[in-house]
Amino acid sequence: MQSVTRQKTRVGEFELIARLQAVLDEARQVAHRIAPPPAIVDIGDDAAAVRRGKLVDLYTADAMVDGVHFRRGQIPWKDLGWKAMASNQSDIAAMGGHPMYALVTLGITVDERAEDLEEMYRGLTLAGNKYGGQVVGGDIVRSPVLFVNIALTGVADVPVNVPEVERAPVMKGTMRQPGVAEAAVLMKRSAAQPGDLIGVTGKVGSSAGGLAALDRSISGPEAQTLIRSHFHPEPRVPEGLILVQNGVLAAMDISDGLVADMGKMAHLSNVSARIELDRVPVDAALKRLFPGEWNAMVLGGGEDYELLFTAPPSLMQQVLPMLGNSAAVIGEIAAAATGGSETVLVVDSHGQPVPVRHTGWDHLLET
Repeated sequence: MQSVTRQKTRVGEFELIARLQAVLDEARQVAHRIAPPPAIVDIGDDAAAVRRGKLVDLYTADAMVDGVHFRRGQIPWKDLGWKAMASNQSDIAAMGGHPMYALVTLGITVDERAEDLEEMYRGLTLAGNKYGGQVVGGDIVRSPVLFVNIALTGVADVPVNVPEVERAPVMKGTMRQPGVAEAAVLMKRSAAQPGDLIGVTGKVGSSAGGLAALDRSISGPEAQTLIRSHFHPEPRVPEGLILVQNGVLAAMDISDGLVADMGKMAHLSNVSARIELDRVPVDAALKRLFPGEWNAMVLGGGEDYELLFTAPPSLMQQVLPMLGNSAAVIGEIAAAATGGSETVLVVDSHGQPVPVRHTGWDHLLET
């Protein structure tokens, strides 16, 4: 018989998600004996959301795999635990919620020392104690490669049957009157509107710079600053609460790269975006250590876990000072691109397009 060679068809991460979503949508057409309450936010956002009484429960999961997200022996065990929890807390923050409970699945090769895994769990609990996320269970399995996966729940405290969201800012410390619409039920990727300004909560590109410093054995205080950003990111949970409490509707965290993540938000919101590179907050150490590469790290690097959000100019003006000195407006949302125009256009200080060589991370297309 003639042999047949099967060729794998490579698809990107987000095409695969869309195809798997279609399978789930088809399954939902079949009647269930016990029907769960419908999700108000489904696959495609930073977290899923289900209404439960006066609350909205949030659900997210994120995995870290040796050789993909970290390298054993390079990252300290405590930082590995911290970063694993922080990446999940960042998803809850992007929805404007409070992290609550975590389930940890730990895959070990049996070559790890118990003392090292204990140190990793200390990092997990440090992040949970600071930003929310109590570990309440999980699983341990043998694996050909070390990994840690966290499933994290969160909660958004919103009333039932609120009227249409109003974009009215509410300053810290003020109380809403009964019957007045809440500032936002949840922040979502699909809520950006033409005319909105684009904001970020802090410096972008530092994590990519830290990874490059490690790979190239660059030492010194500036390199250590960037390496800490890579190993020990601070999830913007307080900033997410400030945004949602003051009426911001559209947000996501920067995990796969600024341009890639802005592209996801633009696609789901049916808009386009213009980013001014010179307005993006960047650590001075990144520019000094990588003078010819920093812009690529800012635009295409991932794992910064800053929040990317949009809001009308008047709301942006009021909310930005609440977020700290590193927060900045970096661009503007416009109508959906037509005629082959870029969904996300990056320009320099003269308004000229900036080439984007690497738009961000795709787990299934990276080699």
